[in-house]
Amino acid sequence: MGLVTSPIAFSATYNPIEYTQLVSEAKAKGVTSVLITLETVRITDIKEDLIGVQSSTQSQADLLLQELGKEAVTAGYWNNGIGQMGVYVTEAGLKKLVASDIAVSFGTDATRSMRVRANDSNESLKEIEALLDKNEFINVDGVDYDINPAGGEDVYRTARTGKSFNMSSNATSNLMGVTMSAVSTSEYSIGIQNIKPNANKPSFTAKIDKAAYIGLREDNSVRAIQPVGFTDKRIAQWSNEILESSAKNPEKETDFLVTLRGGEMYSAKTGYMSSSAVKVQSKANAQAINSILASVGVNPKVAIKSRYDDLGTYHVGLTHRALQKLYRTADQRVLNLELNKPKGGVSLNDSTALINMPAAWNAGYTAAGQTIIVMDTGIRKDHAKRCR
Repeated sequence: MGLVTSPIAFSATYNPIEYTQLVSEAKAKGVTSVLITLETVRITDIKEDLIGVQSSTQSQADLLLQELGKEAVTAGYWNNGIGQMGVYVTEAGLKKLVASDIAVSFGTDATRSMRVRANDSNESLKEIEALLDKNEFINVDGVDYDINPAGGEDVYRTARTGKSFNMSSNATSNLMGVTMSAVSTSEYSIGIQNIKPNANKPSFTAKIDKAAYIGLREDNSVRAIQPVGFTDKRIAQWSNEILESSAKNPEKETDFLVTLRGGEMYSAKTGYMSSSAVKVQSKANAQAINSILASVGVNPKVAIKSRYDDLGTYHVGLTHRALQKLYRTADQRVLNLELNKPKGGVSLNDSTALINMPAAWNAGYTAAGQTIIVMDTGIRKDHAKRCR
């Protein structure tokens, strides 16, 4: 399916199928996220005059935001400085984009999910989206806590009531106090109302609107957003395969992987968290796994073969007897146990089209008789060794 152009001269191009989907989402949710190409930028342009390119695209972005006006929600707005920007728009905003002589093209913003900083692994964000008219709370950085063994509220060991919390580069408010010390020009900060501090927690309760929600969930300072009274509904998975495997050789240690629930302060998106937040999260997870193993008479230092405290994931080896004790405890802090074994399968069926492989196949390049195995552990956003 190709792009289409509005009959209006110099109007933006778009994929009609994507456009229909964007309109449907805007009607259902009030806004939808779009990726907009402002101008075509060549690599040579970037190499020769990056500052000039950034200045030009910023000017174009400013003009387009003015054109969209109230039909654009600037919370969550981004601009890569080399010809593309992302913004939330209403259904009316989509119509303005169609007629725009500033935007070259627009479509679904496939990068949006990567920009969400708040934890969404426990599906709290889905629940918030359905309850935007009710009180909600967010968690912030730097307070020591213990993950509650009973699955209830975590135990916080340091209070920070009244401390300032940096919302973003352009919005600093006294969010741990009862009221904001200054009203920010940030659209999402203005949307936060009725702030109430939680004296012994690094969080506050507040009533927020849609713009505030969008801004908060994509702010680097925010680790989690949850409705008041939210509970993690995920069912813990204790694989029977581990016990079956260990029963075959009871005295030998069986290797398995443990993933902790992480507590209400947990976020898997450590690449976007502050160093203090990663530190306290790692500490809480470490204390939890040590407590779990010690409760069944096992020395954690011996049983844990490799550990990723920041994510709450561990490679553990236990005998059949110790495993039976562990399973009987059914500790609520555990989210998942699975046998440590190789996994593999075909995963390129959908992705090949994204790298234009059909064109290569049509040209006669079939790679017949070749076997390719791709092993990938992922990319850590803040890894010290970045590609140059």
